[in-house]
Amino acid sequence: MTAKDRHRHVMLDYWGNPDNEFISRTDMYRSILKIRRQTFYKHFTPVELSKIEHDALELRKQNSSRDRAEVYKALTEQAKAGKVRAIKEFLDRIEGKVIDRQKIDFGEDTIKNALLSIDRMRQGKS
Repeated sequence: MTAKDRHRHVMLDYWGNPDNEFISRTDMYRSILKIRRQTFYKHFTPVELSKIEHDALELRKQNSSRDRAEVYKALTEQAKAGKVRAIKEFLDRIEGKVIDRQKIDFGEDTIKNALLSIDRMRQGKS
């Protein structure tokens, strides 16, 4: 396995893990790969890096599908309860609209319950 292949594998593993922050390319080559900028850009073109980032985001989505399902379930419950913002968010997601980042307050209890459900699921106690 070449150094380039090893670096690609490390980047996909790191960026593809939903538990890790999606760090910048600079942080990736400095902190994770521990290589110099020149080496990083010698191995990878901007197009290749974009492809790796895209593939990592797809992995991240696959690896977080259970967590997202729990969040969607909580969102659905709030929408059923008649919370207008939750209804709008739910419909936007179903219709595939890009959602602006905004704070939506579902209430402290809903968030706590969703997080507890995720923790129980990870521990196999669903």
